[in-house]
Amino acid sequence: MVAFLINLDKNPERLAAADAQLRGLGVDYERFPAVYGKALSPEERRRKVRRFRSWCAMGRRLMDGEIGCALSHCGVYQEIVRRGLPCAAVLEDDCKLSPVLPEALREVEEWVDPTRPQVVLLTHHQGEAASPANGGGHILEVRGEMFTEGYVVTLAGARALLAANFPLITVADAWGRWVRQGDIRLYKRLPPAITQDWERFPESDINEARRFRVNALPWWRWGFHKLSRCFGVAVDRAMEAMRKLRKGD
Repeated sequence: MVAFLINLDKNPERLAAADAQLRGLGVDYERFPAVYGKALSPEERRRKVRRFRSWCAMGRRLMDGEIGCALSHCGVYQEIVRRGLPCAAVLEDDCKLSPVLPEALREVEEWVDPTRPQVVLLTHHQGEAASPANGGGHILEVRGEMFTEGYVVTLAGARALLAANFPLITVADAWGRWVRQGDIRLYKRLPPAITQDWERFPESDINEARRFRVNALPWWRWGFHKLSRCFGVAVDRAMEAMRKLRKGD
């Protein structure tokens, strides 16, 4: 299985940390140059981000870091489709790897069906036990998760994610949205093999966007926000239904 490691040119220390882990585990990988959201030109933003749709879907505009992250993952999906890879692992450079990652990748590669739109998360965020050194896991279907530091996506899954979110409507880890819409089937390999290295890399370019709290708004802005969200959600659902009709789903 091909493994892609997403890394910004301005973060060589992250590349070095991930490289040391992957080499230590004997996992071959290809570095995939990440998109730096702040460096996008206005024309690139117009072509690659659906601003009104993102507001409808999320209730706010996508932040620069979120745009860069999502475009980076979409770039990997495009590469998977271009090369016709049956499946591929997608890793972010601030990942912390378990010793069982090679075994987990082998298990998932044998289990997935490239003709079905599947995503298998390898991550540790919901309180699962950390993966033991001797490995051995299972795969279960889940409805919604967050984070994108490590997962496997099939060829059909890459195509489906591009159709659902390129140009961008939402963030890279809106797994629950795509499950609800029927775009992908989402799974998780347990015990997990990857988590985010918060100790070494505590800062994130997208943290600012996720600090937004509606309840902190004045009452009149809170009311307006709620009304506008009702409108936005209705538009978003209507446009997704139209997309499904055009596909013949």
